[in-house]
Parts: sequence; structure tokens; C-alpha cells
Amino acid sequence: MNKSNLLSGLDGDEKILISHVMDLAERCEKAGVVMYSPFLNPREYDLAVSRSRGSFSVKGFGGYDGAERKMIAFCPYEDDVPYYPITAIRITAKDGSVFSHRDYLGALLSLGLKREKVGDIVTDETCAIVFCDSTVADFICLNLDKVASRGVVCTACEVTDVVVDRKFDFSSSTVASMRLDCVLAAAIGKSRESISQLITRGFVQHNYEVADSVSARVSSGDTISARGYGKMIIETDSSTTRKGRIRIDIKRFV
Repeated sequence: MNKSNLLSGLDGDEKILISHVMDLAERCEKAGVVMYSPFLNPREYDLAVSRSRGSFSVKGFGGYDGAERKMIAFCPYEDDVPYYPITAIRITAKDGSVFSHRDYLGALLSLGLKREKVGDIVTDETCAIVFCDSTVADFICLNLDKVASRGVVCTACEVTDVVVDRKFDFSSSTVASMRLDCVLAAAIGKSRESISQLITRGFVQHNYEVADSVSARVSSGDTISARGYGKMIIETDSSTTRKGRIRIDIKRFV
């Protein structure tokens, strides 16, 4: 692989991360052993896969089918069955509370963990399931005792023992155009001026990349997140109302 060419167009932390993943791919090819990447978000995953070149097989898994954040397994042979170093941790509040994704992630990162060590965080009516790199599972279980100032208990388990049913809130709206500010304003019920301020302050991500333009076009299937307002998937078949407004469906992560 010519890393300089393959890393062109990337900068900052993203360039460092993808460069590291490509090094893992090279080590797989030279040593003939399976190598695992850190957890990657969908954008990072696609960048890493598209830039990895060599005689190896590329597979991905995040702890359950349909996971957003996944590890890449670089395998010497196509029929290799990688054993991903992923552990599921069940976090249960002592008073029965269930918190937001942001609360759980903040508590984990406050322990000094890097984001790449933590995969998806999925909540239900009773607890949260955190998929993490197995090397930090014991550390989390020993040190995470509070989330949102409430006492919690952490229990590690095999990913094969966990059944994940991702839940979403569904809503619909109409927009004048598929500009980012229009779509996000409709999705969270704020003015376009408020959305513009969020984007200017770097609080909005579009397909896991910090948004820098209010006029960026949103396509069906795109993921948008705004700090304090959560993450959502926007879907549309481009149909319009009688007044020419575009119908959109908003699938919000819960």
C-alpha cells in the first residue's frame, strides 16, 4: 500500500486513526495473523475499508447484527472466522433508572477511556448494554459506579448472550428543501437560525463528520446528530405535498 496516496484528503485525528488501521492491515499481510481495529463509526469504517489494499480479507462486527460502531478484522484467509475481542457490559442503576446515551457515554469517557474502546450503547426499559473492547471490560466493571450521579452495577457478559433490539422514535415532517439547516430544524423543532448557530459552533455532525455548511444536502439514509438533541436517520422518497414541500421521515435513536 502507498499510504501517502491512500491517506490523501484526510487530516487531524481521522488521518491518524486510518493510518493506524492501515498499519494493522499490513501487519496481517506480513505476519499472517488476524488483526483487529479499534471501534470505528460508519464513516471511519468505510474510509478504512476503502483504503486498505492487500491480500487479506476484511470483515466487520460490532457485537451484534446491525451495530453502528464496528471493529474491522483483517484476516489472512477468506474462510477465517475471527473471534472479535468484544465484551458486552450490562449497566443497571440501583434505583432502576435508565439514562440517555449521552449520560452513559459521558460516564465511560470520564474514566479516561478513549472513544475507540467503546462501541454501541443500547438501552432498554431496565438497563444499558455497552459493547466495549475486551481489554477494558474489567476496568469498566471495577471503576464505573455512577451514571448521572446515580449508583450503578456493571456486569460483563459474552456478546452471544445478549439480544439487542434497537429502538427508535419515528416522526414525519415536511421541508422546503433538503438543506441541512431545513431538515434539522424540522427534525428537532427549532428555527433555522438556531440550527445555523449549532452548526457554526461545531455541534452538528452529518454522516459522522462535523458539519461546516448550513446548505449541505441531506440524502435519504443520512445520519445527523446535534449536541443535546440526539442522533437521527433521515429518510425520504422525495415525494412532495401539494404545496411542493418534501416529505421526510425521522428515525430518532433512543
